[in-house]
Amino acid sequence: MKHEIVNEPGILQGCTAIAENLVWLTIAAPDIATKARPGQFVTILPPRGSRGLLRRPFSIAGADGDLVHLLIKPIGDVTRELCRLPAGTALDILGPLGNSYPDSPGELWMLAGGSGAASLLYLAKERQKQNLPGRLLWGGKTKSHLPSPQTVGYDFIPATDDGSLGESGMVGIVLKRWLGEKRPDAIFACGPIAMLRDIQTTVLEASIPAWLSVEQYMACGVGACYGCVVTLTNGDYVRSCEDGPIFNATEITL
Repeated sequence: MKHEIVNEPGILQGCTAIAENLVWLTIAAPDIATKARPGQFVTILPPRGSRGLLRRPFSIAGADGDLVHLLIKPIGDVTRELCRLPAGTALDILGPLGNSYPDSPGELWMLAGGSGAASLLYLAKERQKQNLPGRLLWGGKTKSHLPSPQTVGYDFIPATDDGSLGESGMVGIVLKRWLGEKRPDAIFACGPIAMLRDIQTTVLEASIPAWLSVEQYMACGVGACYGCVVTLTNGDYVRSCEDGPIFNATEITL
């Protein structure tokens, strides 16, 4: 059964830089906040006067009360402009879109890369409320690319490519190291495609149930344009915005 999608006039509450190339946005959008689930995303129409015309997708990093939280990497004209807007700006926001992470009551390892931590941070906080076991590993190139746990409100485990903070090495390497000591009941991951490929290879070899949230480019976000298709192992094509963005690791070809 499809969930309800809302086109809502959200009101920007503020933008805060929490790490190098990571900005935390809070938007008042009560209808979307009430319906959102970890793993889903919203799309925002570019601000008037910016160079963009198409909506931009952003994973939901949290929802509480009337507020929706987003974690944005300002790397293009539109995202940089969005992160410079003053509080009180009205935004055309559509959501919640896509599917959500499945229930996983056992020991869950959540593996995130860069801004891909958004949906997993949301999930981790929800699991914390339910006292469910697990850990969140958040990887970045160096310590300046990761926020403090106090900033995001969750005590995650940092990992850096250069070993400057937390676990040393890329997320896929840390996963292999962890599996030498312990085995989780399931693994959820979101981040760059290279990271997801590495994790997929590892979980399939170890026969660990896993779900991967892909970061495909989305032009419409509602399944109309077929610009974000991914390939399943059976050869079929599916839309990451409509059928995903979360897929079982055994069903998707990366």
